[in-house]
Amino acid sequence: NDPYLLLEKNMDRIKGRMRIQMFCGTQDDHLPTIREFHDVLTKAGIDHTYMEIESLAHNRKQMITQYAPIWYDYHVESLRLAAAADGKK
Repeated sequence: NDPYLLLEKNMDRIKGRMRIQMFCGTQDDHLPTIREFHDVLTKAGIDHTYMEIESLAHNRKQMITQYAPIWYDYHVESLRLAAAADGKK
């Protein structure tokens, strides 16, 4: 379940085909790791959405509540794009 190994192993399946969205609070203990993975995705040329939420600690419920419309729209668009891609096969 190592995201770095999974990225390396699945690069061809991910690049240009998978939408990735990462949010993390600036007070979250995981922020250094999330920033590092964001950098790895950027260097690998993997398109993704990355956002740091000022002053938020590790509080998933607050993050989801605060950004629910963004996440909802993102996932609806992801499903729309996936359906369009299936139609091209």
